[in-house]
Amino acid sequence: MSIEKRGDRWLARILVDGQRASCTFSTKREAKAWEVKEKFEIEEAGRPKGDGPVIPPEKK
Repeated sequence: MSIEKRGDRWLARILVDGQRASCTFSTKREAKAWEVKEKFEIEEAGRPKGDGPVIPPEKK
């Protein structure tokens, strides 16, 4: 994940599980918020659907 200044805009780029996404924004704060949201959505899309969260078995 990276955020960099490009002229008068901010460019946010992410790479999650081989998927790339990027977008430009007026402020660094907007770029960071998008970066966090997109990363979460990509990670969630790759998880199996079920009735609730995946809970790992207890170690014995």
